[in-house]
Amino acid sequence: MKRLVAFFATAVICQSCASSVIETTKDRNKKSDAPLMGYYLPKAQIPVTATFDGEKNSLTLSYSSTPNIVPDIRDRYYIRFHHEVLSSDQLTVSAPDGLLEKVSTTTSDNTSATIEGLNTVLEKSEKLNKLRINNSDVIQQIISELNKEPKPCAGAQSIFNIDFIKPEQPERQDITEIPGCKLVVTASLTALGNAEDLFPTLSETEAEAAKKCPNCLYFRTSRAYKVSLRAHLEQGKNISHQIKNSFTVMAPDLNTLAYVQFKRHPFVDSNQSLEFNKGVLKGISVSRPSEAVGFLKLPAAGLATAIAIKSLD
Repeated sequence: MKRLVAFFATAVICQSCASSVIETTKDRNKKSDAPLMGYYLPKAQIPVTATFDGEKNSLTLSYSSTPNIVPDIRDRYYIRFHHEVLSSDQLTVSAPDGLLEKVSTTTSDNTSATIEGLNTVLEKSEKLNKLRINNSDVIQQIISELNKEPKPCAGAQSIFNIDFIKPEQPERQDITEIPGCKLVVTASLTALGNAEDLFPTLSETEAEAAKKCPNCLYFRTSRAYKVSLRAHLEQGKNISHQIKNSFTVMAPDLNTLAYVQFKRHPFVDSNQSLEFNKGVLKGISVSRPSEAVGFLKLPAAGLATAIAIKSLD
């Protein structure tokens, strides 16, 4: 009986110190049980085309309400695989074009299956808002009122790439460059929603996330942004054909870092999987021997849903 009590006590202690299957590091040369795989966090960009028609004396803006999701190359992360003795572990990582698509772990403890342990996944995210974008590709056009110009502009066209990291400084590419005719487009972003209403635990910065969850996978979640555009035509000191417009999009939240922990527990088989759409969290799947803890799979475009699975440790 004493041996049995001691065995159960040891098992309970093991449950409380369950090790992590993977961790995320910025150090490529760090030792690991398996080759490291790198990935970037995602960011959003919106190309805006400004066209001035000299014959119609009109300025037109065209853009898509669905942003392009591209890698944020300011930081690169590497997924490190931890293998433990007396366990059969499997890690699957997919990151085409440098953006996470799927991270999945399967662990099996080969010591003893006497006690049914708890398979837990801890997912903490700072700011995630639920919103459906019904029109995935909406072209909006605004034509300014006719104004008399002292020196008529024959026409001009430029493309402005609105990067969500620095929206006020869009990258400019002149398609049709006419001396004396300059198109100007600027943008500003306003984050929508209240993250405190969605999650009981929040992470303000990357440093906080690394401190709270050192053996975690880091990624970004979607949130809603209001994009405000301003455009005008410059001819010397004369500014005309001013346009103001705004719209709402779903884009990766650049202000916070989400993180998830993949744990292994003694005496328990576990399967945990996260799916991403171009690096943005799309769905999560968790299983344990007795029942499904949680599963959520979302459409790839325009939808984000809060996921909060608390740790049962």
